[in-house]
Amino acid sequence: MKVATVITEDNRTRSVVKAQIELMEEKSNKDNNPDKLFFARLKGKRKGKPPEGKRTQKALNRLSNERNIVDDQGNIFHFNTHAFRHTKGVELINSGMNLLHVQKWMAHVSPEMTNRYRGGK
Repeated sequence: MKVATVITEDNRTRSVVKAQIELMEEKSNKDNNPDKLFFARLKGKRKGKPPEGKRTQKALNRLSNERNIVDDQGNIFHFNTHAFRHTKGVELINSGMNLLHVQKWMAHVSPEMTNRYRGGK
């Protein structure tokens, strides 16, 4: 049963990613998405740039309220976009990615900042 759940979740994720790719291919051009970003503002003063973190965080928290997404104590879960970033950094380090590559991927100024994802080792 657990395997079926993982497969189902993976297929849902694939479907969402595919839909986003198709949407961006349909609506993007050299003017509004010159860097071919997966998520990009297609109009307005931030045209061609990724959505602001605060905007994403607010949208996720609205979803959490609407869908009654709760934490272990039963309280409405509050998303923190920096937590996603930290989780990805830890995942990359734990999967064996070179510290300097993770540093570049995260746009950290120093290896010491990236080293926090290894627990300071």
